[in-house]
Parts: sequence; C-alpha cells; structure tokens
Amino acid sequence: MNLSKIEKAIIIILVVGAIIAGGIFLFIKPAKDGIDASKNKLTAIQKEEEELNAELSREATIDDEIKEAKKSAETLEGGFYPDLTTYEAVEIVHAHLAKSNLTTLEIEAELLTTEDLELEIYEETPVIYDLKAYSQSARGTEGEVLLEGEFKDGDKKYTIVADKITSISILDEEGNTVEVSKYSDTMKKAYKEALCKLAVSTDTVQTVSVISVSLEVTGTYKDYLAFLDYIYGLDRATYMETVEIPMTVEVEEEEEQIENAAGEKIDTATPCTDETEVTVPVEIMFFGVEQMEELETIDASGVSIVVNQ
Repeated sequence: MNLSKIEKAIIIILVVGAIIAGGIFLFIKPAKDGIDASKNKLTAIQKEEEELNAELSREATIDDEIKEAKKSAETLEGGFYPDLTTYEAVEIVHAHLAKSNLTTLEIEAELLTTEDLELEIYEETPVIYDLKAYSQSARGTEGEVLLEGEFKDGDKKYTIVADKITSISILDEEGNTVEVSKYSDTMKKAYKEALCKLAVSTDTVQTVSVISVSLEVTGTYKDYLAFLDYIYGLDRATYMETVEIPMTVEVEEEEEQIENAAGEKIDTATPCTDETEVTVPVEIMFFGVEQMEELETIDASGVSIVVNQ
C-alpha cells in the first residue's frame, strides 16, 4: 500500500508523539515525582535540623534555666505547708500557743481536704440616696472627670495600659512610657491596682490542700491580740476566716454583782485590759502544696516539727 507524503508525515508525528508520551509517563514523571518527594524530605530534614540546633543552642544555658525555675518554685512552695496530718497540725498549733503564752484544754483537727484559691479585689459599692444625689448635684462637678485607666499624680494626668500581667505600662500625657525607676508612690499604687484587676479578670483558680484546727485559747487579752497578729504574719499560708475579739468580760465575783429593781442579782461586764484573762474560740487553717523535695521538718515558733510521718 502506497502512502502519500502527508499520510507518512502524520504517521511519523503520531509515532514520535507516542514515543514522547511514553517517555514522559515512564521516565520523566516518575523522576519528577522522585524530585518532589526528595524536596519535601529535604525541607523536613532542614526543619528538624533547625529545631535540633535551637535545642543544642540552649545546652549552655539549660542548667541555669533549670536552677532558676527550681529556685522560683521553692520560693513559691515555701509560702505553703506540706500536706499535713492532723497530728502535725496540732503540734504546730501547740508550738504557736506556747510562744504566745496561751493555753488550751481542748483541740480538734479535721482531716486533710482541698480548697480552691482564687484572686479577689475589693471594689467599693457606692451608697446612693436622694439627699446625697441632691447635695452632689448642688455642689457641681469637682475637678476633671477621668476615663477608665486614667489617674492624676499631682497636676498631671497619666494613663495605665495593661495588656497582660507581664506587660503593664504607664504613659504620660504625651504618650511616652514612664520608666519604672521613676514611678512615684501614686504610680506604684495605680500599677498594683491595675495588676490585681487584670489578674482577677483571668479567673485563675488553684487547688491546694487545707487542714483546719479548732480550739479555745486562754490567756491574757494582750497575749491573745499579739497571737492574732503573729498568726496572720506567718510566712507560710496560715489563715483564720473569722476572728473574735472580746471587748468586755462578765464579772463573776459575787461581791461585784449588782441588783436590779426587783432585787435580783445580775452579772455586769467590765472592759478588757491588757491583763484581763480571756477564753476565745479559734479556728486556724493551714494551706499546703506538694513539695518538690520532701521536707523532714518545718519550723513552728522555734520548734522543729516532723512533717514526714
């Protein structure tokens, strides 16, 4: 069969096209796929190398970072007790009583439980009534009205910006940041208030252990008041939710009793003095956290209390 030149050209083109297509499918495409896979693998290896180098770069400082973190944790946990047993809690209370010249005839400790600690800030609720509003209206507005976050120090106005707990700054009227070293007492107060408000807004709650000890203490009025101050001033987290401070004591002596109109003898009360003997109910709470390194003893008013029983 004789083919024309055009037909021969078409056949040649088809054959060459088939060869090229076969070559692409059999050789070029697999090679390209292999190259792409190699590129992806190379990228992954390079990223892994960067991460490894970053970790290796910390090798020189990691020990110092660990020491600093441990030091900070020890400082924090040093403000709490280890988890106490009832016996240990009672021993601590006895040590504090002895130091304060107080005694007790009965003491009771509850079993260890947990308590949620959360930040709170006191915000005064204004008392409004008609006459007060009328008086304020009659006086008119005094001074410049400040916006949220603004405060005045002397005759200058400042703005406090609190983005996060670790980023709080005070700006002057020109928008310049005031250096911390140049903070006045008013600025320090505004800074602390902003810090507390921001911390409270995060609704941060932490659960710790707590053990409560209830007792009645007896001693002089002066020693009892000093005991209250001492307990609230302890370095470790010690708390009394309610405190009773007697202002008078009942007179029990028969000769000091007086008679009412009906001739009946009634008890009278006399004001407490420093040397007046009082008996007052007390409940002391000890908050604890698990210590990184187990403590064998803790100091309680100069007495070494074993706390790993």
